[in-house]
Amino acid sequence: MISRIQRDLFRPSVQPGQDVPRAGADEPGLRVGAFEQTVETSSGSAALCGTLPQTLTARAPLEVFELIIDGMDQPTLAAAAPVCTAWYPRAMSNLYSTIQICDRTSYNMLFKQSRSSLRLKHWLATTRELMIEDAYYHRPHFLHALSLTMGRAMAGVRTLQLRFTRPLRRPDFFRGLSQSESVNSLTLTNCMAPNVSLLSRIICAFPQLTEMTMQNVACYPSRSYATHTGGPHFQPRSESNIRLRRLNISADEGLMKRFLEWLVLSELSTDLGDLTAEPDGDASVQSINEFLRAVGSSLTRYNERSFTCYGHSDLTHNTSLRSLGFPLINIGFRRLLPDDWSRVTDELLGILTTVRSCHLECITIVAWFNVSKATDKDLRSRDVLKGLELRNMHEVANQKYFDMLKDVQIEIHLRGVGHRGYRDPNSIGQRIRAVFRGLLRPWFDRGIVEVSWD
Repeated sequence: MISRIQRDLFRPSVQPGQDVPRAGADEPGLRVGAFEQTVETSSGSAALCGTLPQTLTARAPLEVFELIIDGMDQPTLAAAAPVCTAWYPRAMSNLYSTIQICDRTSYNMLFKQSRSSLRLKHWLATTRELMIEDAYYHRPHFLHALSLTMGRAMAGVRTLQLRFTRPLRRPDFFRGLSQSESVNSLTLTNCMAPNVSLLSRIICAFPQLTEMTMQNVACYPSRSYATHTGGPHFQPRSESNIRLRRLNISADEGLMKRFLEWLVLSELSTDLGDLTAEPDGDASVQSINEFLRAVGSSLTRYNERSFTCYGHSDLTHNTSLRSLGFPLINIGFRRLLPDDWSRVTDELLGILTTVRSCHLECITIVAWFNVSKATDKDLRSRDVLKGLELRNMHEVANQKYFDMLKDVQIEIHLRGVGHRGYRDPNSIGQRIRAVFRGLLRPWFDRGIVEVSWD
């Protein structure tokens, strides 16, 4: 028996024959388009058509529909919002949880409607993630205006992603940032900054900040840049309580050095627990090592990313490390040579001998192998291991620092698989796995190593 409350709850908001409003079609910054629901079957993709009988949908608890709505993408959310009054709040909340603004037109629409629509103001206040791209080819620019005009409207934003491939010089940009005090995660991607002073002003505008990502951030030449080459000059406010817990950094080596120095001097990194770093040169490796020494035992997770031979980090001072990830960079994308296996052994020894944490539980190793000109002997584990000094490698793997180790992931990326008759990547992967088994035999014997390849 269907109650009257259930009938009212799931009653469609439009009558048969009427046009269904496209929810979100007039909402700026939200990309709404045609949607076709498909499912993967053993015979291919099949379109879902028709609807479930009302006798079934009326008996389904609202929580079931809310779980389904939570898994929808934006076009589907826009279509689900006007279905009924029960779906509308959940669909609109998810629809506005993330907003992306990529040009001045989207910004103008958002600003205009936020001033005239109380309903839009309400949903903007529920936004938790804001992604902004203000590239140099976007004319006119809008980033400075958005931070000043929309800071209060989207005061609930927790995650902010900025991408601006042009210099920031306008002071009103920073006045607007001060209105977004709820932000705890900041991402700067493909950005150009004149100096550390500008970056520090951005960071200090968010007193709740705990996570930061800097990807492909570089300095650009300017008159003011010359005055900041000696080191960081901007110190955070004395009353600042910012304490970064997670940092992901990829920047040119000059900017990285000065930025990491500033983080240490300003004491923003004293509680850092998670660090991902990508060096851009030998100087970057040195800067990262100095930073690792400064954060010391607070660090529990470290992930090193590098595609060039700049060397590895020194983990001697990170005595609380629980997770470690690093690439094997001395083989890279070039062809596999006979001496490469010796370099792989030296590289593994070089980073593992610096580990001083007895809490290490997980290690991830990423390696690239170009086997286009590799001979059968280069890939035969018995011949390879015969020419390697394995005693030191096994002694290091048996040290007390690895007693708590539970999971070792070795990710192998193969290149040039179709040459010299090696057409089966699984065969090559098995051969390389056999070499690693010989190198890290103590860990393999414990059953904690998993090797994958593609």
